[in-house]
Amino acid sequence: MRTKAYIENNLGYIYLESKQYKKAFNHLMTAKRIKEELKSEDLPNTLYELYKYFIKTGDRVKALKYLDDGINFSKENDIKKSLIDGLDHYINYYLENSEYNKAIDILIKQIEILKSVQMKDRLIKAYMKLGNTYNEIKNEREAILSFNKAYECMKA
Repeated sequence: MRTKAYIENNLGYIYLESKQYKKAFNHLMTAKRIKEELKSEDLPNTLYELYKYFIKTGDRVKALKYLDDGINFSKENDIKKSLIDGLDHYINYYLENSEYNKAIDILIKQIEILKSVQMKDRLIKAYMKLGNTYNEIKNEREAILSFNKAYECMKA
């Protein structure tokens, strides 16, 4: 069953990328159902693909629900990588919608999590994204501080 869920998820991803939305949705929902039955730690991956599906098909409410579900599952099961991935989706969502202060709030939370795990490259990228976001809202001081933190992480 685990392999079937993995295949269904990948088919959903491929169909989503090729804009075959009905097929994508059907495969992703099958993957979700199987992963829920198995209580799979990989469930957030499918929930994030469903988030992308609903963003691409124009239903932001459902998209954010699946994103929240993936993040909550990751928190409840202490799956840091999936939590970080979910926060990435939120950050990008807010940036794409020019909601810079919300993106900053999530970036700060993500950075705290990244500090607690061995993901140096992602921590550096998060600081750089934070710096760019501060720059978007003309907060030069915080932008410089963020880039300096990225540089310090790089040297460490």
